[in-house]
Parts: sequence; C-alpha cells; structure tokens
Amino acid sequence: QGGTELYLLFDGFRHLPLTVSANRRDGGALTVEDYPETLKLMGTAGLNAADQTKVEFIIDPNVYWKSLELDEVKTRDVFAQPTIEKGVLTGLWGYKINRSYFMHYKSAVRKANSDGKVDQDSTGNNTTGSILAVRWDQWLLGYRRRMTMETTRIARADTTEIVALMRLGLQERDNEAAALTYDITV
Repeated sequence: QGGTELYLLFDGFRHLPLTVSANRRDGGALTVEDYPETLKLMGTAGLNAADQTKVEFIIDPNVYWKSLELDEVKTRDVFAQPTIEKGVLTGLWGYKINRSYFMHYKSAVRKANSDGKVDQDSTGNNTTGSILAVRWDQWLLGYRRRMTMETTRIARADTTEIVALMRLGLQERDNEAAALTYDITV
C-alpha cells in the first residue's frame, strides 16, 4: 500500500479518527446505540458533538440498509417516533444522516476491513461497514498553492490544451472534529 491508501486523498474526515485512537471504536453487530456511542468520541463526554445543528453522520450504503432494519427507526405503526420519512432514513437521536456511496468506494462491495480501511490487495477482507460523525465547522478547505492555468494552441488538431494545477487539502481545527465506529457487521 505504501502511501496509496484511499483515506489519504484529502487527509480528512475518516483519516483523523483512523489515526487518533480516542476518536474510533470497534462496533460489532449494528445497534441503534452505535450512533450516540460514536458521538461520545468527539471530545470529553462528546462535548464537540453537543450541537446537533453542526454535527452529522455519514454512513456507507451497507450500514444504511442495515439501519433501516432497526426497530427504533421503523414507521409509526411499529414505533411512535419514526425516523424514516417516505422510505428515507432522515436521522437518529436528532442528528442528520447522510448515506455516501463514496465511502469505501474502492471496494466493489462498498465495505471496509476490520480496521476500518479498504483493503485493495485482498478484497475479500472488506466485509464491514462504518459510521462517521463529522462536525462541519471544525474543518477548513485550504490551499497550499493557488490554481495556475495555461493554454497551448495545437494547430494541427484545431484545439487548445488547458492545463490547471493546484494543491489543496482538508485541515481539522482539533483532534475532536470527527469520530468513527468501524468494523460494523452488515
């Protein structure tokens, strides 16, 4: 793998909890409690996750489908306070849920290995899902080098080649900007 790991693309949301052990937990079988347990990893007693308007969950599609099976999210005829609206899981515990097909996208089955990373060498190891909690206002998209552009006319092809280069990245404000529950059985 040697530096080609997918989570290093922007050194961002998933990479932070994968490298800071206090921000991640091993999930096991999915329960509705996995969601607040993930939030509790965001600072002392979950302090950074206290504002429900600034924190949201990002889950992979496999965890999404498994979450729809939880009794706690079913329609009003099963549970008095459902979180499924028109067939879509809108949120849990007052936090919005975003399903991302980009999470674990290098895996054909959109799953990760038991360490929460996509194993590109032994794809059979990718069998579990993840719940990611992100506090959006704790992240900054920064430029390392602004965009430069140049054009070159290619007369024989009657075209113009445009080359644009830039360097950018995500930067967290502190180590409590994201938390991850990985190794969820789906």
